[in-house]
Amino acid sequence: MNDSKMDELVRLVVMNAPCLILILDEDGKVVYANPAVSSTLGYSLDRVLGAPFEEFLRPRSKSDFQEAVRKVESTGGLQLVYLSALKRDGSVCDLDGNVFGLRDEHENMWVCCCFYDVTKAKRAMTMIRDRERKTSELLKTVTHDLTSIHQEMTSAFEVLLGEGELREDLSNMVEDALGEVRRGSRLVSAVAKLVRMDREGFEARPMDPAKCFTNALESVRPKYPDREIVLEGEFPPGYVVNANELLCDAFATLIGLMAELDGSRTVVVDVSVTEDRGASMLEIAIEGHGPGLKDEDKESVFDDYENPVNRVMGLSMTLVKRIVGALGGDVRAEDRVAGDHRQGVRFVIRLPYVESP
Repeated sequence: MNDSKMDELVRLVVMNAPCLILILDEDGKVVYANPAVSSTLGYSLDRVLGAPFEEFLRPRSKSDFQEAVRKVESTGGLQLVYLSALKRDGSVCDLDGNVFGLRDEHENMWVCCCFYDVTKAKRAMTMIRDRERKTSELLKTVTHDLTSIHQEMTSAFEVLLGEGELREDLSNMVEDALGEVRRGSRLVSAVAKLVRMDREGFEARPMDPAKCFTNALESVRPKYPDREIVLEGEFPPGYVVNANELLCDAFATLIGLMAELDGSRTVVVDVSVTEDRGASMLEIAIEGHGPGLKDEDKESVFDDYENPVNRVMGLSMTLVKRIVGALGGDVRAEDRVAGDHRQGVRFVIRLPYVESP
């Protein structure tokens, strides 16, 4: 392709581009504007050409544009800018794009601008944020109310069971109802936390996982007042991982699951910690002695709501996987005694650590 054909092709691209393309002289006056400038802002090209570009900007954007031009003139680099322009009909047009400089053979500086009209996109984002805010407020209200209802129901059922005067069939019914209320509470809590993670992200800070595990254990014990949860093994202090309070929730979920699976009055939970120094990973094994998981249930326990565990725990196991994954780790389920799922389940959490004892 010869130069004349290439020049014509470039001209056609610029003339038909949907973005606003302008060239300004050293005084900031428009010496070139493509048709998109006129169709977007509503001014004729005759009105735009020769006028300072700042005339079409709102007051706040004028200073932003001036600062971008100063940086272009001093560094010669490209500057990203977000501006608000005024259309001919008085409405606001939001522009997002860049400003850069070109020098000709006479060392004259020409300021080139390329902007996209993002007015509709900005309006849509505003509507989305407003709906997210309203949804968040509704979720908080519903979560608070359901949690209060569940607490009242749990207390009432526990009082009934504690009196010891119910017939066996009624006692069994109350225990079943109490289990469903607890399941509902876990479901509500997990949904709220999953939504929060999606909306706010996951901010981590250095934490001692041993202290986090201890706090999780102490938070679970009051939820089972008629059971004794006994910890076997030791979580050695001195490790540091980047996490937040949601890691405590993950530990608490797994400890609570051991209590749910183990029907005895004394629930034994084993914990052990090993270190993979080559990968700087911490392996935390949490084991229970109640019925374990069949092989076909081990993989789906973190994802499938129809999994037997999730029918008890709600979405809590999904939350565990999301939390550990956000920390750069992984979690798996396996037999406490290899090859015999009836003797309990072991959950192994692998987390990257930044310090070790």
